[in-house]
Amino acid sequence: MALSLIFGIPNGRFSALPGLGIITRLVAIAHEMLDRWLVWVDEAEPVPENTREDLANRDLWQCGTRSR
Repeated sequence: MALSLIFGIPNGRFSALPGLGIITRLVAIAHEMLDRWLVWVDEAEPVPENTREDLANRDLWQCGTRSR
């Protein structure tokens, strides 16, 4: 059985034989996603300073990096 490179995308799972072509495509997709995310960050409304700490505590607690 040939080794496969498996990666997830929002609409499903695909597999492909490892090779430069698939790695190049994955890098391009990753850059597209990062660029889109950075635009969202640039366009986002700033969070009021008086709520930032509470939101950070909530978000970091939910991802398990802070305890309550």
